[in-house]
Amino acid sequence: VMTVSRTGYAKTQPIDDYVAQKRGGKGKSATAMKEDDVIDHLVVTSTHATVLCFTDTGRVFSLRGFEVPIASRGSRGRPLVNLIGLNPDETVTTILPIPQNTADVSGHFVFFATANGTVKRVELEQFANIRSNGLIAVGLEDDDKLVSARITNGSQEVMLFASSGKAIRFDENDARVMGRTAKGVRGMRLAADEFIKSLAVIEDDVREILIARENGLGKRTFVEEFTTQNRCGGGVIAIITSARHGALGRSTKVEPGDAIILI
Repeated sequence: VMTVSRTGYAKTQPIDDYVAQKRGGKGKSATAMKEDDVIDHLVVTSTHATVLCFTDTGRVFSLRGFEVPIASRGSRGRPLVNLIGLNPDETVTTILPIPQNTADVSGHFVFFATANGTVKRVELEQFANIRSNGLIAVGLEDDDKLVSARITNGSQEVMLFASSGKAIRFDENDARVMGRTAKGVRGMRLAADEFIKSLAVIEDDVREILIARENGLGKRTFVEEFTTQNRCGGGVIAIITSARHGALGRSTKVEPGDAIILI
């Protein structure tokens, strides 16, 4: 399990460190934290997998799993800036493990979503060789930032989730394939106070979405309850949000037999 904190501390731990518990438990400490720091990213990967790190400014860096040090639960880890060439005001927004076999890369795409609701699709092959100082993965407007990126196979559907609790489901081919520096197209129509919080890729055998609010409450919903729309729609309500209940935090595709780590 690879984790990265908001202030840029990264480490890996054996997945056995996370003991399965009952839903609603208090959990146990997974990492030492600085004051006012939180864990922003958690991915399950392997030692020799290539991991793409996308930043809020639209750049991408490449790491191998073994380059991030293994550390104990009581350790903060190593500053990510020592592993990749981040600028002082730049933060990692998505950590994306890619298939280990190069044959798996062909015909796959990276689907991007920005805070302002823009989406873009780029061939995964364009990220095969990344310089140590990174590459531009997506062009951004001045007031926008990259929120999430996922790998798709060219025939899947995607879902965007906004801070207001709304979601939209549409075919990934509604967003044509573009070059790395292109700015993309509108994926979801947002109100002035809304922004995109999460992106999920829907596969044929995936029937459920897990949605978690920032205060720890969550639910599963059948994907079929979200009607497929055209790109650039306003979406439908996925979960009720309020000052009392908390804003939408994250969403992910799940299957009934999955084990979930919340951190």
